[in-house]
Amino acid sequence: MGIISVFKAKQMTGERSAATVAMIRRAIEDRACLSGFHVEFRVRFAPHALGRDGNGRRSVFAFEYGGMTLGQSHWVCFVVDRLRRLQRIGDQWRSGSLESRPQFDLGEIEAAVDDSWVRNL
Repeated sequence: MGIISVFKAKQMTGERSAATVAMIRRAIEDRACLSGFHVEFRVRFAPHALGRDGNGRRSVFAFEYGGMTLGQSHWVCFVVDRLRRLQRIGDQWRSGSLESRPQFDLGEIEAAVDDSWVRNL
């Protein structure tokens, strides 16, 4: 692969990532559900918080209710760069109990459905 091809591939990845982040942010603001693929697995989820994890990767914490759940809804953290073919869907937005929410590690929060995602220091 030539240097121009590498540059174009990185540019396209950056554009796709920016579009994914914008879609997730809008879904959080509107309390809308999304579907798509994480790695190669179909997912359906309600995004709750978008930010960067301890390694600096942009991540989204969500309540997953379809796809990889095997019939059990649960809290998940998806690395945004691994999400593909996201679509906004008309499913009712959902959430799980805050008690069942796992410990999260977002050093920087860009968007969240409410203040429960902000750490009390």
